[in-house]
Amino acid sequence: MVKRSVSILAIVLAGAALAACEEADAEPEADVTAYVLAYHWGFALFDEEGRELEKLEVPQGSTVALVAVNDHAFDAINELPQPVANAMLQLDLHARVREDIEQGLIRDPAEYGMSLERELAQVEEDADDDLHHDHDHGEHAHYLGEGHEYAHRDTYMDHGLRIPGYDVEIERIPFDAPLPNLTVFDADREGTFQFECTQSCGFGHPHPREMLAVR
Repeated sequence: MVKRSVSILAIVLAGAALAACEEADAEPEADVTAYVLAYHWGFALFDEEGRELEKLEVPQGSTVALVAVNDHAFDAINELPQPVANAMLQLDLHARVREDIEQGLIRDPAEYGMSLERELAQVEEDADDDLHHDHDHGEHAHYLGEGHEYAHRDTYMDHGLRIPGYDVEIERIPFDAPLPNLTVFDADREGTFQFECTQSCGFGHPHPREMLAVR
């Protein structure tokens, strides 16, 4: 398997992002583009028309572009195609987490003497706190393409995306990113593959999802 890119932050209206990569002689045009919303705790997938996908199914040999944003990175979400951004912003993610628990995709916090409502409320409180106050979490630079970067604070509000078996990874999907993340790879291995979060993002972090099928 040839991995076509490392995780980068890129300007995305899917065609524009891929065209920019082509101009830099970095990436060919993707056959399939999908949009990933990373949230506490899981991923939601969308096609270019803003339709939610239970699983991304692609033909073997396709070049796939994954465009990923954090559910709290509203500037990045608004850089996506309008149907995709609208669909993401309309999701009731707290209801989604409750459904995930009912389906056994996430363990119930009550099993550990914890309150789901309190855990979800804490996420929102911490997101608001981190966005509006300058806490010293430590900083590292995230690149937004050639010649652009911004300083980002490490926090458990961040997510990441890894597809084991494909060596595909977006190391960090920041909660305060101004632009989406983009990674492009060749789907040359048949099978069903999980999406895993690479950042320790709280209670539901260690629960991967089967979200990629290559036929």
